[in-house]
Amino acid sequence: MSSCNLVEDLLEGIGELGCPYNTAVLFCAFVVALTFIVSTLSCNYSQVDKLWSIVPAVYTWIAVCDARTLLMACLSTIWAIRLTWNFNRRGGYKWPPWDGDEDYRWKQIQEGRFLTIMTNPVVWHLFNFGFISVYQNIILLLIACPSFVAYTASKECAGRSQHQLVALDWAAASMFFTICG
Repeated sequence: MSSCNLVEDLLEGIGELGCPYNTAVLFCAFVVALTFIVSTLSCNYSQVDKLWSIVPAVYTWIAVCDARTLLMACLSTIWAIRLTWNFNRRGGYKWPPWDGDEDYRWKQIQEGRFLTIMTNPVVWHLFNFGFISVYQNIILLLIACPSFVAYTASKECAGRSQHQLVALDWAAASMFFTICG
C-alpha cells in the first residue's frame, strides 16, 4: 500500500493481515456473528443496541498510528463512555449481558404489524441476520471511517500529511468538547 488512494489502500489492506482495515473487518465479522448468535439464542434482538456506544471507539483505536489518530481515538472513547454511561443509567445493561430490555419495535416487526411476512420464522431470522446483525454493524464500522481516512493519510501520504497535530486538530477537538460536552 503506497498509492495514497483510500479506495485502493482499503481494498489492498482488507486482505493484508495486521493492517488496520483487515483487523477492523475481522472484528466487525466477529461482532456480527456474536450479535446474531446471542440474539437468536436469547430471542432478545436488541443485542447490537448494547454495542452502539462501544464498538465505534474500538474501531478508532484500531486505526491509531500517529498523534491525529490518537486524538481521534481519545475523543471517540470519551464519547463512548458518555453514551455507555447514559445507556446503563436507563437500564440498558444487565447481567447476564443477553438479558435486559428489548427494543419494542423488534417485537412489533416480528409480530407482522408492518409486514405480515415477518411472522415467518425463516424470514425473521434472515431479517435478524441481514438487517439487525450485519447492516447495523456495518454502520458502526462506517462511523469510524474518519479514523481510517486519517490512518491512510498518515501512512500512505507521508509526503502530504503532517504527523504532528496542527491548529485545525485542536480546533476540531475544542469544537467537540463545546458541542458534545
